[in-house]
Amino acid sequence: MSEHLKKFDFSGSQPAFDDADALGTDGQFGRQGDTRLEHPKKLVDYWIDKATGKYWPHLDKEKVRAGLKERITTPDLINQSATSLCGVATFVRELAHDDPTQYALLGALLYEGGWGNLGRRGLTRIEPRAATRMEKVPVDSNGNEMNHADWLVLASVRDAFNTDAYRNDFLEGLRGMTVDSMPAFFRTAGYDQLAYDYSATSTRGIHNMEKASDLYRSGYAVALFVHSSLLNDATRVLPTANHWIALRSPIDVNRVWKPGVVGVRVDRVWTWGGVQSIPKEGDGCIPLQKFIDHYYGYVAARAHVNGR
Repeated sequence: MSEHLKKFDFSGSQPAFDDADALGTDGQFGRQGDTRLEHPKKLVDYWIDKATGKYWPHLDKEKVRAGLKERITTPDLINQSATSLCGVATFVRELAHDDPTQYALLGALLYEGGWGNLGRRGLTRIEPRAATRMEKVPVDSNGNEMNHADWLVLASVRDAFNTDAYRNDFLEGLRGMTVDSMPAFFRTAGYDQLAYDYSATSTRGIHNMEKASDLYRSGYAVALFVHSSLLNDATRVLPTANHWIALRSPIDVNRVWKPGVVGVRVDRVWTWGGVQSIPKEGDGCIPLQKFIDHYYGYVAARAHVNGR
């Protein structure tokens, strides 16, 4: 049993989840049929049944219910869509994986009463501003709506940790990344062991990369700060970080990949509602220098359980 399995004991005797337990045949991390998920799903039903929808007039009640329950089963489905909420999404993906009860209550209470809580031993109120609740659900370039449960939870967490009021997500998308708040997300949710070293403007190097991988092996949830072209080879305009992803397997360094060239491969990272590898296709590597040129550090978090 890996250390990741012990991250949370999230309600009494119920254990938390490990990716090795949850890896589905489709490559997504699904937990279909796991009886440990019945309690958080019942919590969703209980509170959504009570909701009138008055706090979120542009959200569909049944889409919220279905989205929350689907993400309890398969946290990888969480997707910031066309918004810049990648940092929040990465945190919420880890929370839904590690502590589905906390995730379920947060989402259901946000919809039912307009506010919810983060935390285990101490609670922090998560209350989105009225402007956010009145905002229409974002759509992507193809006209597809963001999942209603994702917009509910991600926008609410974003609001709770932003110092200044949001006026419009379309016009102020950059602040949706909440770069400075990433450690605070995890700390507030009850992850009391934190390690982080990242920058939006300065790459962090191989030692930082290896530290992130070591922390993942030690059972930490690890978010990497990268430039998104590392994932899709898109044209890069600015030499800065612009995207958070979740590390789902160690970062492998291949020192004999090619003569004189060190290679890097990551079998699984979570991003944009799914899991992929780096490089995206094939079984090979990318040059270490290319990875480092796109890598800006990490945030790692683990909950202290049973004196560990």
